[in-house]
Order: sequence, then C-alpha cells, then structure tokens
Amino acid sequence: MIRPQDLANVVFCIQEAHRYVALSKFDKARAICGMAVHQLNELLQHEKDPNFPTAVRLGHYAMGWFSKLSIDPGAVLDMSKKLQWLSSTIYGAQWTPVIQFGQGLSSMDIAACDVQPMAITLPDFCKEFTCECKEVEATPGLDGFGDLCQDLLPNCSFVSSLLAIHELGLGKELEKLVIYNKEVAKVKLHINGCARELHISTELPFVRPPHEDRFMFVRSSSNEKLLWPALIEKAYLVAMGDGYNFSGSNMAQDIYMLLGWPPEVRKISQMSLASLGEFWTLKEKGLVTLGIGTGLMSESLASQLKVVPGHDYVICGYTNEKLVLKNPWVGRSGARLLEVDASVFGNFTYLYLNWNVDELYKHSTSMSVICNPSKSEVLLLGRPQYSLVNDNDEKEEVGIAVEQFLSTQEHITPYSVDVFEKAKGKVVYPTQYVMAAGGKVITSRGCFMKLELAPKSEYTVVISGPQTKELFSVKLWSNSNKVKFSKAVLQYPHKNEIEDSWGSNDNGGHWALESYIDNPQWEIEVKKRVRKMFVGLSCDDNADVNFHILHVEKSKSLRKIRNFDKSKLLFCDDYSPRIHHHELHDVEPGKYRLVVSSYDANFKGHFRLLVMNDGDKDAVTLEKVPKALGLYNVADEFEWKNRNRFRITLRSSLPVNEVVVKLQAGKEPQTLSSYRPAMRASIFDGLTQEPVVINNKWNDSVYGVFVDGVLKKPEHDYILLVERFETGEGTCRVSLGSSSKLSIKGEIIKD
Repeated sequence: MIRPQDLANVVFCIQEAHRYVALSKFDKARAICGMAVHQLNELLQHEKDPNFPTAVRLGHYAMGWFSKLSIDPGAVLDMSKKLQWLSSTIYGAQWTPVIQFGQGLSSMDIAACDVQPMAITLPDFCKEFTCECKEVEATPGLDGFGDLCQDLLPNCSFVSSLLAIHELGLGKELEKLVIYNKEVAKVKLHINGCARELHISTELPFVRPPHEDRFMFVRSSSNEKLLWPALIEKAYLVAMGDGYNFSGSNMAQDIYMLLGWPPEVRKISQMSLASLGEFWTLKEKGLVTLGIGTGLMSESLASQLKVVPGHDYVICGYTNEKLVLKNPWVGRSGARLLEVDASVFGNFTYLYLNWNVDELYKHSTSMSVICNPSKSEVLLLGRPQYSLVNDNDEKEEVGIAVEQFLSTQEHITPYSVDVFEKAKGKVVYPTQYVMAAGGKVITSRGCFMKLELAPKSEYTVVISGPQTKELFSVKLWSNSNKVKFSKAVLQYPHKNEIEDSWGSNDNGGHWALESYIDNPQWEIEVKKRVRKMFVGLSCDDNADVNFHILHVEKSKSLRKIRNFDKSKLLFCDDYSPRIHHHELHDVEPGKYRLVVSSYDANFKGHFRLLVMNDGDKDAVTLEKVPKALGLYNVADEFEWKNRNRFRITLRSSLPVNEVVVKLQAGKEPQTLSSYRPAMRASIFDGLTQEPVVINNKWNDSVYGVFVDGVLKKPEHDYILLVERFETGEGTCRVSLGSSSKLSIKGEIIKD
C-alpha cells in the first residue's frame, strides 16, 4: 500500500536535499536523497496501488538527483536556483520552491501531511469583535465565486484580484493553488522569484456572537461553503507578514502572487482614456487583467464619484462613455457594480495591469541575484546587470519583470530598473549610455516593462538603488530565440579603483586657478599598447567634476605638474555634475599624468576614480604623485616695496640637497585674469658667488615660477636671487621643497 503520507515523506526528503545543496552541504544532501530512493524502492513493490505511477515518477527524479549528487554535487543547482532555496524563509514561514518532477507531476500535487506551527496575528479592531479559530472543510468548486467579498479585513486588493482573475475565466487556476489533506492545506503562491508552497492548517478565524454575521476572511455572499479562497488568503497574509492585521497592497502585486503574471502599475494622470480602451481589448482576449485604484482622494471627490479613497476595484466593463467597476466590498445596499462616467477617469490614481506573458511570448528565461548596497549613488558597477542582445534583422518586443524578494523587512527598499541602449557589457555610470527605459524609483515589490529592441542591437539592464542587501529575480520574455539574455560582463578586464577626497589643502579647483596643480594626481604608465582605456570620476555630492590626462616626460616622473599645458592634453572635456568619464582608444606606451579636479576650489568631499583597460594584465599601472615639493618643505613671503630684487639665504645641513623653489605673486590665490609681475630666480654660491642655477627667462605663469637646483655643500650658504621684471609693490610667496632640512633667511637687496 502506498499511503499519501509515504509520498509526502519522499517529497520532503527531495526538498531537503535541494536545501542542503543550496547550503553547500553536499554529504547531507546525498544522504537524505538516498533516504528518498530507499523509501521509493519499498513503495515500488506495490505495482497495483493507485499511487504507483506517482511513485514511479518520483523514483525517476530521485534516482537522477542521487546520481548527480554522486558525480558533481556543486553543479546540481546553479546560483540562481540556490538563491531561491536560500530565500525560502519569509516572515518565519517556510515557503519551499515548487519542484517539477516531470510528466506533469510537481510537489504541489502531493498533499501535505503535516503543518508548520505558526501564530496567526488577528487585528485588534475593538473589544466587540473577538474571534475563535475553527477548522473548516473546503468544498471544491466555483459556485458563488463571483460573489466573493471582503468584510472586516481591509484587503480590497486581494479580493479584487480574485474577482479579476475569475472575470477572465481562470477560476479553476485559482482552485489549483490549494490542496487539502484533512486538517492540513498546501497553498501555492508566486513569491521570491518562483512558485512556492506553504503548509498551513485549515483553521479560519470566525467572529464570535453577537457579531457572528461578520467575517474576518474572504467569503462568498451567495455560497457559505466556498471556503477554499479563504485558505489561499490565509497563506497570502502569512507571506505579507502581518497576518490578519493586514497593512495593504495593490491588485497588480496580488495577482502576480496568485498567477505569476508580472505586474505593472500606471499612473492614470499620465494616460488617456483611449489607452484604457486598448487595454480593454487585450483584456477581452485574456492577455491582461485590469484593476483601478482611487489612491489618495478627497472625501468630497470620493463622495461625488461614489467610490472609497485608497480602494481597489475590478474593471469589468468599458465603453467610450462609461466604466463599470466591481467593488470587493458589499455595502449596506448590497450593490457591487458601479457605473462611472468615462469623463472622470482622470480622477482615479492607478491602473493595475498583469500580463499573460505565456500567451504574449514564446520564450522566457529567469535569474535570481543578490544586490549588495553600493558605496556610491552614481557608480553602477557592483549592481546586478544583464546583457540583452537582439541578433535579429528585425525589431523584437520583449517583456522584463523584476521582483524584490520578501524576507523580514517591513518595507520594500526603493530601487530602479534601467535599460541602456548600445551598451556593450556592464555599464559604469548612468550617463555613459542613452537610457532606453526606466529612470523611475520603484517602491513596489515587482515591476514589468515592455521594450522594443532595435535590429542587431545590444542593451544592458541594471538594477540599482537599494542601500541594503536585497535579493531580486529578473525574468525576460521574447518571441525569438535570437534574443539573448545573460549576465553582463565588464568589457575592461583590468580595473584600478581608487577612493580619495578633496580637502582644504588638495582641492585646487579648475584649471584657470593657480591652485589647479595642487589637485590629486596619478601617474599612469602604459607599458604596452592598449586598445581601450576607460577613466571615470564620480562624486556623490553635488559638485562639478573633471579630470585631465597629459603627456609627461620620463624625467618628470612622479613630479607634480607645474603647468596646464593644453598641447600635452590627450583630450579636453567640460566639467560635468557628479560624474565624468572618457574612453581612450589605442593608447601608446608612455607616461601620462591624470589630474582630478572639482570646479569649485572650496568644495570638500570624497570621490572615486576608475581606470580600466582591455590590455594585458600588467599593461597599465597607477601611482599617486606626491603633492609636496619635497621631503621637507618651508614657506615664506616678502613684500617688494617698490624694488625688483630680493635675496634669500639657503643653508642645508646635509650634502647633495635637491631643492625645488616655487614663486607665486600676491597674497591671494591667482586666476588667469589676475595681474602678475613677471619673475625669475637663480641660485648662487654664497661664498664664491659662482652660479648654481641661472635663469634668464621671465615668467608670469598663474601656476607659479619654478627653479630646480642641488646644494652640494653642507652647512654652506647659498643665495636664491628673486627678481621682478619691473619695480613695484605687492607680495611674493616663496615655497621650497628639499630632500633634507633647509633653513632660509631673506633680505631685500638695496640698490
């Protein structure tokens, strides 16, 4: 004899084997799968039992799994499937993924024999409404289904969803969602990326006298024995986390959980009545469900329209003149249907759509993925990304659905789903490519979009936004096997990622300021020719940012630039808000200087720098350039006082002291438009007067005048002679960097 309990035990073992594989506990998975095989071997001795065919199909599946676990257990489930099994716990309840055993048999076809104990939360309306739980016998059938209604529980979205599905003639599909075994029921819902099953008791909360004519659960006003929808509702409330203390949803999300049809919510303010007519035509063909929501609405307007604010209705009739709505709640008059003049359509807030994708499309694929919080609001690397390619010579329409998994969070973490066109692989920044769809913040669990792909085109789908670790499922539907959907790959295999900041001493501002050369700088050494190199700079604050790349001579390696020489620029772009990026092609070997800057020199904030390339592994290296002039730095200033020469005595404590001198005009930072006297400087031996460095050229560079020299003698005086082209007033700032300690003493030379 093959008892239902025996089959249920086998299914449980197979499910546990899946769970252990997801946890990478392969020995336990193989052991419990072996138990299933052993149990089935005993059951298969009863060939004349009515349940024998079911045992045979389970046996084929279990043996196949046992074999795979013995050969390569790590390859039995891909990461997407593992995530589905690892996300089975939802608000403390175990929602096991439905397993397809083949030949039309699934785990949902095997009745449950035990129930997971769980507390069902009841609402605290008031003292006069108290409940007691009673086991019910759910009579099958659809008699009275069109009269389902809500009562005490404010779950208009769920009841409207049941009615909308029945409107399409799919009541039998709903009945398949629940299977009973005495006091235990098994319910299937689409949640967390797949169809899942939950074992619940058949107890329902009944209101005690004197209000026994009121109901906490969905019921039929014409058939009191139609109770199986209430068992689906009970499982649904468990999934929502609040039990009968329901906090709200919407029709689109609820129909997705019931049928697996992807949800779409449209704002009616952005629609026309004609577009509603188009949806009605699709609804009549069974391709979409239609619901409408009042949203936030004034009491006066709601009274005028005879609707309830924050309420969902089924659209069950449409003409150019009027809409016919079905109310999930039965009022005192008992009237369920409401005729609304088409001219007031714009006063409603939401249109709820669920698409029958199995009829609309021929092919589908799905993935589940972890979305980790990003350190940057604008950097898309690290976000889940998918390549979408149309290899056809013709346009192709696709449907894309994204669902954020439920776990124990009280609210959905806002996210966005963006599609970028002509993108090859992973997208780095949202400004990198043209956005073909998306660009909106989504605050519901699931969303759906239709997209028309151009012939021979490439797109990238990006999920971004969550600031906490979340799981998502992504599904794609198409009508051509030449539409490919896969995880996106970064087209630059080698990446340098740097986090740094602009502070009070290292934000030089834009290139027209004297302080520009004090901006953070990196030396890029290209050792082998690189076909493509991508450089990106991002800042989460509202700042205009830019970077410049210049050729540098080998002799000036790791030395801060002293001028902004446009002739050495590889390219010249304008500053852009928060993000700046550029792709270079065919970069030849050599040394380059990368300078990152904010337009505003007073801005302080963090930035992220990316340098990526598609060359050999060690073809490109980065090294930060020291900001200081030397290991030791001193600074002073003097006033010209209508003279044109100033002498500074330099004394080094060690021999062979390399010195860099920088002269700047004025007390305040200079700009290109500022007046600056031309200056020059030379270095002489203080004793012999022999020249160490002679400079005959006058220079009025906004970035300063530089002199390099070597003081070879220790404890010896050298003279730095600073000259001005013409006499005058003003301040001269002197900065000196050296390889060892240096003392200075200045004096004006009298004529």
